Amino acid sequence: MGIIYDCGGGIRLQPLTKSIALGGDGPVRYRRWMTDEEVTKYNSHGLFPKGDREIQAWLDDVESGRHAVTFAIMFDGAWVGVCSLQSLNWINRSAEVAIYVGERDAWGRGIATRAVRALLRHGFQRLGLNRIWSGTAATNTGMNTVFKKLDFRMEGSFRSGMFLDGHFVDIHCYSILKGEYDDDSARD
Repeated sequence: MGIIYDCGGGIRLQPLTKSIALGGDGPVRYRRWMTDEEVTKYNSHGLFPKGDREIQAWLDDVESGRHAVTFAIMFDGAWVGVCSLQSLNWINRSAEVAIYVGERDAWGRGIATRAVRALLRHGFQRLGLNRIWSGTAATNTGMNTVFKKLDFRMEGSFRSGMFLDGHFVDIHCYSILKGEYDDDSARD
C-alpha cells in the first residue's frame, strides 16, 4: 500500500489508488466534489469537468507517480479529499503543494493543516526536497491561514492572477525551505 501518515485526530494520508477512487462510492464522491461550486471555488477542477476517460487517465497518471506524489486524505476511515506534491522539479529539488477537502462535513476540522504538515514531512524527509511552495487566492482565507500556521513565507502576489466569482483576485505565493521546516511546529 505504500507510506501511510497518521496525522492524528482520525486523519491519515495514504497513496491515492484506483481502488479508493473507483471503489465503493468513490466515483460518486469524486464527481460530487468536482461539480460542487464551493469545493472547486479556488481551483480549476470545476471549470473543466472530467468524464470517465479523463478520470481514468488522471488515475493512471496518479498511480504512476510520474508527475506528482498524490495522497488520499482519509478522515475516520472515509475518503474526504486529495493532496499532493506536484510540479516536482528534481533538479531544483522543489515541489508545489496542492490540496482540496471535498467533503463539506470535514471542513473546519484542521484536516488541511495536518495534511499539508504530512506533505512537508514527506517532501523534506523522504524526497529530499529543498523548497515546497504553493499559491492560493488572496480571498481563500482557509489556505492562507494553513500556510501561515505552518511557517510558510509569503513571497509575493500575482496581481489579478485569478478570475474568481466574476472578478480578478490576487494570488498569494508561499514557500518553505528545508532549513526553515520544523516537524514539531504548528501543532493544532
